[in-house]
Amino acid sequence: MVPINTATVTRQKAVSYLPGTRVALGGDRVVFVSPDGRVWILSLDEAAAFSPQAVEPIHQASGGPPTVTVSTRGTVFLLDGDQLLTFPFTPIAARTTGEDPITVSGVSTQEEMLQMTAVGESPVILDSENRQLRIGEEAVVHDLDEANLIPSVTAALQQPAPASEDVAVATEEALLLVPMDGGPAEKIDSGGTGEPAPPAQSKGCFYGAWSQSARYIRACEGSIPVVEAVDGADPLGTLVLRVNSGLVVLNDQELGPCWRIADDMTRIDDWAADQAILTGETGETGETGETGETGETGETGEIARAATDPEVGIPGASVVGLVDPSRPIGRPAP
Repeated sequence: MVPINTATVTRQKAVSYLPGTRVALGGDRVVFVSPDGRVWILSLDEAAAFSPQAVEPIHQASGGPPTVTVSTRGTVFLLDGDQLLTFPFTPIAARTTGEDPITVSGVSTQEEMLQMTAVGESPVILDSENRQLRIGEEAVVHDLDEANLIPSVTAALQQPAPASEDVAVATEEALLLVPMDGGPAEKIDSGGTGEPAPPAQSKGCFYGAWSQSARYIRACEGSIPVVEAVDGADPLGTLVLRVNSGLVVLNDQELGPCWRIADDMTRIDDWAADQAILTGETGETGETGETGETGETGETGEIARAATDPEVGIPGASVVGLVDPSRPIGRPAP
């Protein structure tokens, strides 16, 4: 994983970690989860010099690797078995301490059946085995079984986002908007079937995307949802949603194209910012978007611009972004 200083647009020394390690980012916090269940919570600067041998983990899971998410503010939520732990954001990462755990009764014991995100400062657990959402630090049950809304383990829970009245879940054929207070869910059909990307929400809008069928949804408050095909998308590609500082783009992480999904779905063909990062030249670029438990991150000119554009970021701010070069985004398609 390669840190990038977005003020100087320079790549720094690569960070090595154990194979199979998961990485989650939120606010200015980076969480490493090793395959043997060790968990580290670090600042961006600390993560840029991380060595698992040199830093004591903040938590050791009782079994395999726990399910982890980080809020946009930097609060870490960790599900270890049926124990939900909260590590509130602290100005100094080394002083992070966990609160008393909460027991989430009846949650699946199969790691692959669990996903977790944060909506504001509230954790949300998707338990596909039991067809349930567990919402908030009290893990209130929202049963999805009656409506048969979660047909398979391929359902995708939304990426961490600021506080909202709803949380999004994507199935193979629809985007579900589930009220955080436990009311009935709204279902928006995608018009096809495919592998769903983890949905995103920003500035009152929800976004969904599906590979194979190459469909997308943009559902904004007060407007009729837009449900269309992604013009020019390759059915063999893998569509993901990238979010940074309120900007949202749709990216084919296998082949490289990006679309302005929050706007008019214009394809982004200007790769100058990407090439500046690759060559070390200065230019208008910035930090990466985090994709959850896979630990895969990447760069793109549109998302990167958030770090330097005065309308969406802090001009001249010195920010360290993290890039996994095995999954670069924003490369031109072959």
